[in-house]
Amino acid sequence: MRATQMRTALRLTDRFLHMLHLTIIVFCMVGWVFQSARVVHLVVVIGIACSWFILGRSRGYGYCLITDLQRRVRKRLGDPPGPDSFVKYQLDRLTGMDFNPQSVEAVIQTSFYLSALASIYVNFAP
Repeated sequence: MRATQMRTALRLTDRFLHMLHLTIIVFCMVGWVFQSARVVHLVVVIGIACSWFILGRSRGYGYCLITDLQRRVRKRLGDPPGPDSFVKYQLDRLTGMDFNPQSVEAVIQTSFYLSALASIYVNFAP
């Protein structure tokens, strides 16, 4: 593959991972609301928890495979890697501000745990 083709492929991969990330985040927050999506939502929540806590044991708790892949793609493109958190990266990029990473992480974790609890409730409550 020529350099321009490789760069185009990497840019497309970066955009795909970006959209995948946004889709998973939105689905994680609201997927439990839709009865037809509840089982899939629970599976996604379990997948995220596995990434955070099982893969996270060796790579750092809160590890996200998609963020890792996207950072690798961005590195190959010569872009600065940005923060470890996709959400913080996007907040900083969209607002021009430098959000406190601990505050962003606290909001992410709280949102995830509330969504996970909601998913467990709607999937298993009588």
